[in-house]
Formats: sequence, structure tokens, C-alpha cells
Amino acid sequence: MVLTKNEIKILKEIYLYQLNRMELREKLNLSNDTIKRSLKSLIELKFINDDFLIEDNLFCKILLNMMNSGKSLSFLEKPKFSILLILLNNQLKIQEIINLMGLSKTQVYENIKKLLNIGILTYDENKKYQINSKIWNDLIELLNAYNSTIQYENKGLPENSKVLFKTKDYLIFENNKNLSNFKKTAFSAFDFKLFYNTNTYTTLDNDLTKSQIYEDALNISTSIRELTLCAIYYLKNKLKNIKHSKHKKIIQILEDDKTFEGFPTKLEILNKKENE
Repeated sequence: MVLTKNEIKILKEIYLYQLNRMELREKLNLSNDTIKRSLKSLIELKFINDDFLIEDNLFCKILLNMMNSGKSLSFLEKPKFSILLILLNNQLKIQEIINLMGLSKTQVYENIKKLLNIGILTYDENKKYQINSKIWNDLIELLNAYNSTIQYENKGLPENSKVLFKTKDYLIFENNKNLSNFKKTAFSAFDFKLFYNTNTYTTLDNDLTKSQIYEDALNISTSIRELTLCAIYYLKNKLKNIKHSKHKKIIQILEDDKTFEGFPTKLEILNKKENE
């Protein structure tokens, strides 16, 4: 999702004051073409309906509340919103964000700096960036609402899908239904029995390699149990040439018997592997 500064200005006037096209032009001193083009974009992105009124969905309601509270909406600008979607369920270093976004280092640095300056992002001692949930919990709710109510419509995902991970090329999402038109990935494609109540899919059309399945699982892993399953899959399939920050830690655990917070120990991995 990409909004220009003019589109954000127009969106605020519609949400807060229900202005029509003529009133927007007069108040914002914008040309007819700019107003028309911006309204078309806002309709396509599901911010407003064909009558130029706020869409009746959770995303738009949260956004309206944020406007009423006086919070800056600059995070809706390109490419800040995409960065925030990537960081919604992840803590990542700059280079990892660059790799996922496909943008230059300068572009990512500039936008990360702007998000830091308004308090949306923070980082830990390892220089891993995350959304500041203490101040911007409503933004986290907004991003989750975008994934569940807006994104699946724009990407053709089935209803009730939840996006777990996003890059510029594809999405990983979960859905309780068995979908024949999407390929299963991550834990849903592991070659040993798991007990999951949902299915994980990718929007990629090509046949998935075991390395891709493994990296997808790493990208959505949020618990020690899931990382343990990733390590077992790696060992069972003897995967090579994997470049992923979580994989590097798994290698250090297995080969050097190192320990990391939030990761299983070598003994836990090997014991679990024997029981699979």
C-alpha cells in the first residue's frame, strides 16, 4: 500500500469532516486532476467507498480513531507502511529489511530514521528494529486489521486469512480451510507429523523447494516449539546454503552448543528429533 502526501491530506478531510470533491479542492487548494486521481486511488485501496465515505471495516475505524487522537499519519507514506508490515511480527536488522524490501540501503535508512524520530520504531542492543507497542499499540492493531480486512481483498486471498509474513514478491498466510488454489508451505509442508489447527500457504505459484519451505517456516516462527521444528526439518533434509539470521543461530546451537534466548537448546532439538 502506498499513499502520497496529498492522498493522506484528502483522506483526513474526508474522514474527519466528510468533505466532497469541490470542498476538498477549495480547502486544500489542489487541482481537479489531483483530487480525482487521489480519490480513485483511495477507493481502489479500500479507504473510502464510491460515495467518498469511510469504508465500514475495522481498518478504517481504527484509522479514524488515530486521526481523532491527533497522531501523525506519515507512516502511511511510501515505503514506511511496507516496512511496518514486515516488522509487525518480526524484529529485524537493517540489512534483513533491505533484503526483504528490495530497496536501496539509503531508502531504508532514511525511512527507518523517520519512523524512529516519531517514536514508532525502537531497537534493541542487537540493532534489531521493532514497533514501539507501548506508544503505538493502535498502529499494531491497524496493521493487523489491514492484514485481515484489506490486504486479502487486494491480493486475492480468501476471507478470514491472516497474513503472517510479507515481502515485495509474496505473502505467507494462514487459513483454517483446505485451499486448492494456493500451495502449502512452512509447517504445513513439513515431511513429518505436526499437530496444527490451521494451514499455512504462500502466494508463490512455483513449486517450492525444501529450502524455501524451511525459510518460510523460519520467517513465521515466534516460539521455541516452532524453532525446534525448524531445526528438526533442517536436520532431516540436510539443507545447505541457507542464509537466514535464525538459521545461523540454529547452526551455532547444533555445532557449537551455544544457547540463545527464545531458541531451543541442542539437547531439546535432538531429543525432539528422536521422538518424531
